[in-house]
Amino acid sequence: MLAHRLLGEQIESAVLQYHKEEGWTSKNATRGVKMWYKKSPHFAGYLHKFEYDIDIQDDIVYNVMKPPTVTADRLSWDKSIKHFECLEQESEDIMVGLIITHSAVGGWISSREFVDLYYFKPHVETLADGDFDRVSWIFAQSLDYSARPKTAEYVRAWNYPTGYAISRYRNDPGKSKMTLYVNVDIGGRVPRYLVDKALPTQQVSYIESVERQARRIQSQ
Repeated sequence: MLAHRLLGEQIESAVLQYHKEEGWTSKNATRGVKMWYKKSPHFAGYLHKFEYDIDIQDDIVYNVMKPPTVTADRLSWDKSIKHFECLEQESEDIMVGLIITHSAVGGWISSREFVDLYYFKPHVETLADGDFDRVSWIFAQSLDYSARPKTAEYVRAWNYPTGYAISRYRNDPGKSKMTLYVNVDIGGRVPRYLVDKALPTQQVSYIESVERQARRIQSQ
């Protein structure tokens, strides 16, 4: 669908702008994951940035992080979410998917439901003088999707332009950097301090799940 491709390109443009921007406020690293935040340009909350170096080849990491078409291929390793489902595989580089999260902060934040458009761009060459020689991107943003209307069972949360980058080190091609830009409004009447506590915890859990699965694949 042309509208989905145009949306994917708009998401890409927004995320690449984050990637260039300065002015981030740093937070304490957690289990090796570096964290920053700044005011989101899209809603009255924060845009978060996470970075993590991993001594695994970039294609392995990218293929783990790329949302699959088969539910079990995600839930078998990703314990940071409750459910994943591919709703539509539109093309090799465009997908619509569903994620349901676990409750968080001791149940103070209930499970959330996301319906997102994913736009994939692997092996984008980077500037010749940088630390990385290529980067693979997973871009995402929530959308209204008639085949999955809202229900009373879950609060429908909303991802504004979001992106995950897996960059290959130029001088060490067996090592990668994961960079995650998370721009999410979880909806509901949740105090900001609870959101700010839950989001980093969830993302660190996700990164650790990715690393375990990537190491499992690498050792095969």
